[in-house]
Amino acid sequence: QARWIKARASLLAGDPATAAAGFRALYESGVVQSAQGFDRTFCMDAGLEAAHAFLTGDTPDTGVARELFASLEVAFGQAATLEGVGASERVHLLAGQGRAAVGEGYCLLAAGDSTKAERFFQGRLSGASSNPAQRFSVLHGLGLSLLAQGKLMQGQVELAKVTSLDHTSRDRKAAALVALANAALKLGAADAPALAKRWLTTVTDVYSDTPAAAQAAKALENL
Repeated sequence: QARWIKARASLLAGDPATAAAGFRALYESGVVQSAQGFDRTFCMDAGLEAAHAFLTGDTPDTGVARELFASLEVAFGQAATLEGVGASERVHLLAGQGRAAVGEGYCLLAAGDSTKAERFFQGRLSGASSNPAQRFSVLHGLGLSLLAQGKLMQGQVELAKVTSLDHTSRDRKAAALVALANAALKLGAADAPALAKRWLTTVTDVYSDTPAAAQAAKALENL
């Protein structure tokens, strides 16, 4: 828990490289090394955080992120099929598997290939209907892919589904609100500044414990 909090603090402080290293080390302790006292599921969750952290910042490492997503998809899937796994635990494991399965789309986004990312996420939409965490990961990625191509209104539609319905991730919901605000400002409608300010203020006030809060605060200073 202490190692998780330390890595999380680095992420919130705007240091994704340190966060990625911390989360990855925790993942390896509980999954690769199977160290005594390290809960395997907890450490697989840390692996997901590591993979996304590796894609954050000015120099994303898509190679390491891809390796993590691939191994985690297998690990979560295998754990979900074990005998004795409770219903709530299985839901959690399947959510992790679903998030890992769509990691490739976020790698494509980080690499600047938003067109391929859009096709990837579009292809995963139908298969994610029964897994909320996966579905909202897909919708978020699809929205970001569309925004990156300048398809601002289409991207807003997908992101609005995340901001209004996602009950699986505060981080993702906050990030989608920031992306919505940025898209509104780019569209330049008369009410864009007011909308953007409302969404960004929601992030700083309600989701202040997420990485998106720092982005929202900086954006508010520029409004």
